[in-house]
Amino acid sequence: MDSAGDFESEVTSWLKTVLKKENVDKFSINLFGNSDKDGYMGDIIFVGVTATTATGLAKKYDLVLKCSKRNQILRETSPVVAAFHNEISFYDTVLPAFTRFQKGKGITDPFDSVPKCYGTLIGDNTEVIVFENLKNVGYSLWDKKKPEDIGDLDVILKGYYESLTDYTRRLGSDSETLYQFDNFLEDWKRFSRFGILMSCMVIKIVSTEADEVIDMAQVADSSEGISKAFLYEVKNKNVLKNRMSYIVKYAVDHDLI
Repeated sequence: MDSAGDFESEVTSWLKTVLKKENVDKFSINLFGNSDKDGYMGDIIFVGVTATTATGLAKKYDLVLKCSKRNQILRETSPVVAAFHNEISFYDTVLPAFTRFQKGKGITDPFDSVPKCYGTLIGDNTEVIVFENLKNVGYSLWDKKKPEDIGDLDVILKGYYESLTDYTRRLGSDSETLYQFDNFLEDWKRFSRFGILMSCMVIKIVSTEADEVIDMAQVADSSEGISKAFLYEVKNKNVLKNRMSYIVKYAVDHDLI
C-alpha cells in the first residue's frame, strides 16, 4: 500500500465484507501493527474492531488477519497461492461439511478445536483469512527458541490412536477391525518421513534470530530465486545442530529412516 491511510482503508473494506455475517452496520478499526518477522508466505495483522449492529447493539472484536504476500514473482514461484487457497477451502468448505457429518452421526461433542474463522476473501493478487485473536482466550505462541519437552512420544501416539478409535466407534464402526494399532503405526512411520524432511527446514527457521529472517519477496525479486532462499547460515550453529540431532536420533532409533 502507498500509505498507512490506504492500508487502513483496505483492511476496512475487507472487514466490511466479512462482518456482514455478524449483522454489523457500522464499525471502526484500530490497527495494532503486524508481525512480519516469521511471515515467509504471508503477513499477520492484528485489528481491534468497535462495531454497532443493525439493531443498535454495541460489539467488539479482536481479530487476526492472515494475508498472503503480494509480490507477483513470489506468488508465481512459490506455493503462496495454493497454500492460502487450501486453507480457505478448509474453513469455507471442509470444516462445515465435517461438522455436519459429525452431527448427522449423533456426535454430541463434535471436533471443534479450531480458531473461529469470521470469513475469507480472495481478491486480485491477495488472499485474506479473518480469525479471532486466540491470545484473548488464553492461548499463546510457544517460544520457538525453547525446545518443547513432549515427554514419551510413544504414549502420545497411543493417545492419538485411542481418540481415533473412540470416535470411530461412536460413528458406528468396529474400530478394531477397521484400523488396528499396528496399521496406525505403519502409516505413521510411512508418512513421518515427510515430517522428518520438513523438520530440516522448520528447525532451521526456529533457530533463526529475528534479524536473520529472510525477506521472501526480496529473494523472489533477486536473480537467485526461491530455491536458494533458505541456503543461509544461522548465527548459532550449535543450537541448530543440537535440536536437529534429537530428531535424527529418534528417527534412527525407531527405524523411520
